[in-house]
Amino acid sequence: MAVCAAMPPADDTLIVIPITRIAFIDTKLPRVSAAKRAQLVNFAIEDKLTIDPATVHAIIIGESLTAADHHIIAAISSVWLVEVLHWLQQAGITPTAAIAESAMYARQPGEWRVVLDGRHGMVIRPDGLAATLDADNPATPPFQLLLALNEAVAAESGRATPATIRVHSPPNQAGLDLARWRQQIGEHITLIAEPTPTMPAADIHAGSNNFLLGGFLPASRAASAINVLKPAWILVFVIIFLHVLFVGVDAWRLEHTRKNIETSMRQIFQSSFPEATTIVDPALQMSRNLARIKTERGLTSDALRDLLAVAAGVTQRLPADVAGAMTNVSATVDPHTLTMTFKKLTAEQRATLQAATNGRLVRSGEMHQLILSGARP
Repeated sequence: MAVCAAMPPADDTLIVIPITRIAFIDTKLPRVSAAKRAQLVNFAIEDKLTIDPATVHAIIIGESLTAADHHIIAAISSVWLVEVLHWLQQAGITPTAAIAESAMYARQPGEWRVVLDGRHGMVIRPDGLAATLDADNPATPPFQLLLALNEAVAAESGRATPATIRVHSPPNQAGLDLARWRQQIGEHITLIAEPTPTMPAADIHAGSNNFLLGGFLPASRAASAINVLKPAWILVFVIIFLHVLFVGVDAWRLEHTRKNIETSMRQIFQSSFPEATTIVDPALQMSRNLARIKTERGLTSDALRDLLAVAAGVTQRLPADVAGAMTNVSATVDPHTLTMTFKKLTAEQRATLQAATNGRLVRSGEMHQLILSGARP
């Protein structure tokens, strides 16, 4: 605590989580959006861990090289992380990011990194998966490294096997023998020995390696995220408000127009038919009254004009002797019936008349009536 309290204040504080505190998992995840995939991480690793997934905090580092739809997940104890953050907070330190120890080393395609530190170490794949190593005898490659290489060779994708292994070791590391390493690993993999840098990466961007996500998001970052999204939310609310306003104004305008038209129709109907005492539907009542007035004044209705047109057509199709015997034409609008009266038709003329019109012929003394129903001969 005293060491933390003695640290100078900083705008950004990065904490590095030891590799021994992290469980790296290579597992298949469903093909969903990144947001939904992050919500399913704890359930996806439930089969891989023997502890309650509710006590685990996990992040997705990236896609795996071993198989399609596989991702690398890094999981730590959420209880341990809460205790660490609380301990730092008591010392007045609020970290902005927390990354794994393995994330401090740059990852290159086709290159694995082996970091030795005395009797221990770690191996880091380019897809982010890392594992601890026991380096009791640095003269030979650690067993965990050989096991990881065998798993990479057996992977279905064929992209997991490294082309180069870069071995980092401190200057005081004794007994490192890359020649014996090559004998066991194989000559097809290039081995490069380098000293462990004092600061593996001077400019570390947490990115997908940051464990401070979700409920562990620092208050400053949470407020920053809210401030970033605030203009977008304001714009959304303004758009919704304007949409509701325009819809309301349009509805009011249509209702106002409808009422004006209805009032005008009532006034016209009242002035045209002052004897009317009840006005329910001015348009329908106006139509009916006009039809009644036409009938009373002897004005030809549309239906009657259709019947007369039928009568003219029938007359044009009749032979001259039959048409000359026609004495009268009458029509009724409801039901639509056309009656044509003929005088003194012979049997041949009657047959011709029925064949030409397909109507019903009724005899009354010397008169014959041709009745056409439906106003269609």
